[in-house]
Amino acid sequence: MKGLIIFLILGCTPLIAQVHIQGLSSISPLASIPGQDIGAQVNAAIQLCPDGCKINIDAGDFVFSTPVVINRIGLQIMGAGARATRLHFKGQGAAVDIRTNPFVIDSHNLLQGFSIDVESGNTALLTGDLVGATFRDLYIGCGSQSATTGILAQLSRGWFERNEFESVDVKYWPRTLRSPWILRANTRVSDTTDFSE
Repeated sequence: MKGLIIFLILGCTPLIAQVHIQGLSSISPLASIPGQDIGAQVNAAIQLCPDGCKINIDAGDFVFSTPVVINRIGLQIMGAGARATRLHFKGQGAAVDIRTNPFVIDSHNLLQGFSIDVESGNTALLTGDLVGATFRDLYIGCGSQSATTGILAQLSRGWFERNEFESVDVKYWPRTLRSPWILRANTRVSDTTDFSE
């Protein structure tokens, strides 16, 4: 019984997530990226990552206030699954901002395998100015709080098309919204963007 209790205590929520880079020869694939919270760790990994590398986030519950900004092409950010890697955003604005800058066609970016919970007044996923990205196995929780947005598609430099959304679950958005998506007036979502179950 004593061993079980120790396991339960040690197996609880880590204070800082482990973020690892795959495909970068100068860093061991299992090297942990430092940072004050998961957002800072992922942003640091993005700066180290060449196009085409994978950033892995361990399973666990992680609270963060540093927004994740993905503004380059060819990045894959992968958790251990939407029910296993749970990110709780306590900052301001968008928890994850994925828009290419400068705008390019066919970003080949991938977000997969984690959940994002946000509080009132925040956006879980800000996108737009993006072509050819994949969003898979994501769970977005808005907590039924006012002024909370699950996914916001907004354009400033390009367009939003040929993006694939597969098993993206947006839950508990405020009843005042008609859907979990908010599309700004200047947003064009192409008919080639795939919203599959």
